[in-house]
Amino acid sequence: MNQGLGVRVVSDRRGGYEVDKYDAVYSYQIQLDDRQDLRFGISAGAITNKLNTSGIDNIEQLDQNDPTLAGGYLNETNFIAGVGLVYDFDNLQVGLSAPHLVQGSEALSEYIVGSASYRYDFETTPISLTPTVIYQNIPVLDNQFDVLLKGEYDEKVWAMAGYRSNNNLTFGLGFDLGPFGLGYAYEMSNSDLETIGGGSHEIVIQVAFKSEKQKKKTELVQTLDDYVARFDAMINDQNNNYNRAQVQSEILQIRAELNKLDATNDKGAAKIVEKRLITIEQQIMELEKKYNK
Repeated sequence: MNQGLGVRVVSDRRGGYEVDKYDAVYSYQIQLDDRQDLRFGISAGAITNKLNTSGIDNIEQLDQNDPTLAGGYLNETNFIAGVGLVYDFDNLQVGLSAPHLVQGSEALSEYIVGSASYRYDFETTPISLTPTVIYQNIPVLDNQFDVLLKGEYDEKVWAMAGYRSNNNLTFGLGFDLGPFGLGYAYEMSNSDLETIGGGSHEIVIQVAFKSEKQKKKTELVQTLDDYVARFDAMINDQNNNYNRAQVQSEILQIRAELNKLDATNDKGAAKIVEKRLITIEQQIMELEKKYNK
């Protein structure tokens, strides 16, 4: 079982409307078995809505006595809280959340978000593709669904493209370097409102503080990467720099490391190292074939 704690800051600017959200997030993971787990999450904090009249084009042409403009009608700060859960089965992930379940003194929000995704890994390359479907039950407005396709390279660089049911298109790029990640997304308006509202830009900055368990996982991944590089050198050696005894010694060492990994690993870490394990097993077979002649 794993627990997580984080802080989230969201700043949304759309014309004259400004929304700032600050909340703390807590998650709890239950490992059901080697192939599936269930995660619960809650969030709580504050949300501030504000109308910044300086962001409204041609505001001088509007009625300056309108209470919406002059009376701070839209300016308020409220408590906000949400809940969610995610179910993982191998590479399949299904989620359900109510991110704005409680907001001030209002009734419980009916805004619900559901999602489903499946990650396709390619054994011979460090590339993966993840198609995702997201459905939003939005009060008052029409409900929306998104269809997205995300591609990752070596779990460090990603690109994304998607379609939203209001005819908008979404594109994104980003990278993840362990404790630090940065992403950018652009939503291109393709609806009847495009003449009065352009596309929207989104920037996400992620900073993670690793626990001791996560640090150990990182060390194991680095160890496996080192072995992959060393085995590649042996497989591609054309100058007889390695003899049979050296190769057998290396194989024994990596098998001992794999046994250690299997004894301490969980499902989350298994997803990260799965490709490396497959690569190493293939390398061992090549080395045994090459040096046992």
